[in-house]
Amino acid sequence: MLLPYAIGREYATVLRLASSALREGSEALALLLAGDALERLRGEGEHLAEMILLEALFEQVRIAVMPQSPGRLGAVFAWGSLGLAHWYRAEHLPSGVVLRCVLDAGTAEEHDGAVVVEAFETADLADPRPRDLQRVAVLAERYWVARAPMAFPELLVRGRVRVEGVITDEGGLDRFTDTP
Repeated sequence: MLLPYAIGREYATVLRLASSALREGSEALALLLAGDALERLRGEGEHLAEMILLEALFEQVRIAVMPQSPGRLGAVFAWGSLGLAHWYRAEHLPSGVVLRCVLDAGTAEEHDGAVVVEAFETADLADPRPRDLQRVAVLAERYWVARAPMAFPELLVRGRVRVEGVITDEGGLDRFTDTP
C-alpha cells in the first residue's frame, strides 16, 4: 500500500501548530520557533523543523489560491515518466525502488517539485524573517498555479493507486501476484 507523504502523516500536530502560528503573526511564530515542539524536531535532523514550516506555508498558500487542489500533505507523490522516477530515486532515495503504479480512482495533479526545492534552499526557515516567509509564499503560489515549463514535474495523487510491480534496474517489471 502506498502511504501519503510522511510529513503529513507523522507530524500533523506540529503542522497544525505551525499553520496557526503563521496565521497569527510574527510573535506566535517566534514562540513556535523557540518552543519544545520544533526543538524536538531539530534533534531528529535532516531539516525536519524547516520542512514542517515550509509545508505549512505551502498549505496556507494552496488554501488561498487553489483550494480545490489536493494538498501535498495527504498526497502520494508519483512521477509521470520512468526517467523522472529513476532520477528522484538516485537523488533522494538511492536504496529505494521504483514502482509501476496505475491510478484506479481519484486525481493526479502535476506541479513543479523544483519550486519546493528552490523555496527550501533560498529561504532561511531555521530562523525566518518576514522576507523569507514572503519568498516561500511567492514560490508556493508558483507551485500551485502549475504553469509549464516545469523543471521537475511531480504528481500529487489522491485516490486509489494499484501497484503492479517493481521496475528492475534492468528496466523490466517484477510483477506482483495475487496469491493467498
